[in-house]
Amino acid sequence: MSRTIDPRSTVRLAERHSATRFLNSLLREWRDYRVVSAPAQIAIQHDITHCIEFRLPDASTLLAPLLRVSQVGRHQYADQLYRKNPAGTLASITFQDFSAHLMAVAAQVYPTHPDTIESFKSRLEQSQAVIQSILESRSIPSPDESLDFLSMEQSLLLGHTFHPTPKSREPLTESEMRAYSPEFGASFPIQWWWVKSELLVSKGNCGWNHRLYTQEQMPDSSAIPEGYEPYPVHPWQRQILLTQPEIQSAIESGAILEKGPSVRVWSPTSSLRSLYSAGAEYLLKFSLSLRLTNSVRHLQANEVTRGILLKDVLETAPGREFENRFPRFKVIREPAFIALKDASGLPRVDTIVVARDNPFLQASADNRIVLATLAEESPWGGESRLARLIRQRSERTKRSRLETAREWLNAYIRVAFTPFIHAQADYGILLGAHQQNIILGFTDGLPSEMHFRDCQGTGYSELGCRLYSDLVPGFRNSVGNLLNETVGNHLFTYYVIINSALNVVAALADSSPLSEQESLRAFRQEMLKTREQGVQDPSCLNYLLDSPELMQKGNFLCSMTNLNENTVSNPHAIYNSMENPFYAV
Repeated sequence: MSRTIDPRSTVRLAERHSATRFLNSLLREWRDYRVVSAPAQIAIQHDITHCIEFRLPDASTLLAPLLRVSQVGRHQYADQLYRKNPAGTLASITFQDFSAHLMAVAAQVYPTHPDTIESFKSRLEQSQAVIQSILESRSIPSPDESLDFLSMEQSLLLGHTFHPTPKSREPLTESEMRAYSPEFGASFPIQWWWVKSELLVSKGNCGWNHRLYTQEQMPDSSAIPEGYEPYPVHPWQRQILLTQPEIQSAIESGAILEKGPSVRVWSPTSSLRSLYSAGAEYLLKFSLSLRLTNSVRHLQANEVTRGILLKDVLETAPGREFENRFPRFKVIREPAFIALKDASGLPRVDTIVVARDNPFLQASADNRIVLATLAEESPWGGESRLARLIRQRSERTKRSRLETAREWLNAYIRVAFTPFIHAQADYGILLGAHQQNIILGFTDGLPSEMHFRDCQGTGYSELGCRLYSDLVPGFRNSVGNLLNETVGNHLFTYYVIINSALNVVAALADSSPLSEQESLRAFRQEMLKTREQGVQDPSCLNYLLDSPELMQKGNFLCSMTNLNENTVSNPHAIYNSMENPFYAV
């Protein structure tokens, strides 16, 4: 049985989780702090020994009591924050006051306009309010909850572990958020338009939209007029598009015919703009005119072309060799996209729709968990999903939880880490494998298969250029994702290592007796073994094993200064350094 939670405690929980993500993302990028012994009052009240201390210009200090120090930066904090004035008087303060003090200091380091700071504060408040609403709408999951694909996609409740505003959703209203967000169990029909072919631009598999429209069992699926194409529209984005004069004009002239809602119901996944329906041939990823974390979620023409390019790359001899070499590692193809044309004949970024193959049909969706959901701490405290998997397997096998956690980690490394490393080192393919792009399949509680999704962040190294330039037509002139060694290694390792592997390290330490130190050594040993066995391009392994620092995406900087990551001229410019936890581990 699921258990409900006292609504009064959701305020405290939302503040705590918001503060945790704000602080951990800040500390990844900020150096002006200290770990100090906790004042006696704080130490006794929270049963802790240390605090994070920030010194303010007025000689006062801010203190965040540490429940657990993480070697990889995923610290845990008590549910109260403090300010000590210059006279030494200690007082508890709200997260809003705590963050406002820190933003005033950060604004001096990252010069930005006051309006930008106010916008950041607004997103902080919205994110906390959304987390509170989510927790109020959910029940504490039971130990026997369903671990099917959609349930787990809709159970990422707290969001990005290292982002200050993980659940901000501008400009969604409260009712829209509940209607279209995965955490509220949303499901809804999509909208279908018939659009004159000359108004559309598409690429990839022909006829996918016709097949999907027919599969939707629309009443007039056999009566599409000649010269028109069926075009799927997200119902929220439809409201935005209908305010555009060009769209209004096309509807009035009959160039766009609105055919109404689908018969099939669709559900948002953890990324919100990607929709899933169990029986559909494709998942659909839409442009949405809203800001989530660092970006306004408009698909870009170069991004969606990368998905088709990766499909072509994987159909070459080296690509087939890679997939045959790692049969339990599966890349979900994105074979096509469609969009309305802009005045220049290019895809309008606010209308792009990507067709993504759906491998999670009916029973094949069982025991599929997106890594971000699996690695997330329980929002209510207590046992996380990962802890539960390890405990249940430990009880079944009569082995200790430490042994079981080691077994789990080794299975994860084989299934969902080593293939990414070889994709880069032997095949020149740089997959943007952050936590929400890794979907694990399980057998008896252990990772046994994985699916990688979201090909739009794929890049290619100099090795990849050599391998595919003559095998894939137009490869070199395609989409601006042919990366030099330095930039490619930085971007690739941020996603595969910092965003994904390090969160696995922290989650295992939170969920079992397995220490972060031991998990880091296991990853390091795997990388050392791979390098010693020989690869085509060892540069990334050398960087991971021999560099004192790694480059990571500055989510705090990006959010505070209101940068749109998708359209910034140099995405690498938002990266900054952090200590390399694999160095001398």
